[in-house]
This record gives sequence, C-alpha cells and structure tokens, in this order.
Amino acid sequence: MWTPAKLNNGTTTNYGFGWLVDTVGGHKEIHHGGSLPGFRSELARFVDDKLTVVVLTNGDNAVAGLFALNVANFYIQGLLPRHVVAKINPKVLDAYVGQYQPPLITITRDGDKLMMQTSENEEKTQLLPESATDFFTRETSRTTYSFIKDATGETYFVVKFEGRETGRAKKIK
Repeated sequence: MWTPAKLNNGTTTNYGFGWLVDTVGGHKEIHHGGSLPGFRSELARFVDDKLTVVVLTNGDNAVAGLFALNVANFYIQGLLPRHVVAKINPKVLDAYVGQYQPPLITITRDGDKLMMQTSENEEKTQLLPESATDFFTRETSRTTYSFIKDATGETYFVVKFEGRETGRAKKIK
C-alpha cells in the first residue's frame, strides 16, 4: 500500500494504494486526508521517525494536512524550513506589482504588504519577504516565491517547492 504506483508510461506517481507517499524535509511521509461538508481530516505517518499525527477538524476551510505537518515539525527538528521575515524597503515591492502568466497570477500592494492572487475567486495571500527578491507565505512553508530578471530584463515570478523550481510565470503587465 505504501509503494508508489507505476503508471503505464513507466513513470511513478506518489500515490500508493489509498495512500500518498511523499518526502518532507528528507523524511518519508505516508498520508491520507479526507473531507465531508463541515469536516476535514489528515492522517500523516512519518514511519522512519516512528511518528503519526492525526488531525480532525470541523471546518470546511481548515488545512488539515498543514496542521499535521506543523505538529510533526515539533517532534522532527528541521522537518519544515524556518523562514524569517526580513525588513525591506517597501518601494522595492513596486517593481513586482503586476500580472504574470501562465497561469495568471496577480501581484498587488496593500500598504507595505505584497499580495498574491492566483484566480479572481481566490483570496489574496500575503507574500512575506525573506530578502528583497525571495518571499514565502505562512500557509505554505515548503514553497518559496522569487522575482527574478533574465538577461533581457524580463521579470519572472518563480515558484519553488522545497528548493526545486516548479513554476515560472512571465510578467505581462
């Protein structure tokens, strides 16, 4: 059940038989979540660390998987990256405001805060600075966001999951 499935094209997926098989901060995690209207849950097992976390919530918007990782982080030192908010000149943020594509990502300023919105129906999320170009959110400590310029001066919004680039969007406005 905890063996990643092999697809017909020969690649493997992180799904076993009813379980997701992942690595978090170099630690093997076997987990499964579920939901019904009004409830969310997550069962996360760090089998090599002999730790299991069960999260049961009574909220439609609760992120049970994130709660489970944060609880596990108390017991497994260094499981999640530790981010520290840096003080930067708010005027630096003006250069990042605009729209990026694909997919469409809108970056705005709200006073001294930089905000990200990935669709019109989604709430804005605050991007917290680690440096003048690198950001994170409180909701996704495993993901970082960077603003970079290429050799031609084009600006890109780069998404990295545990240090590995998973997306890049070009500034279009």
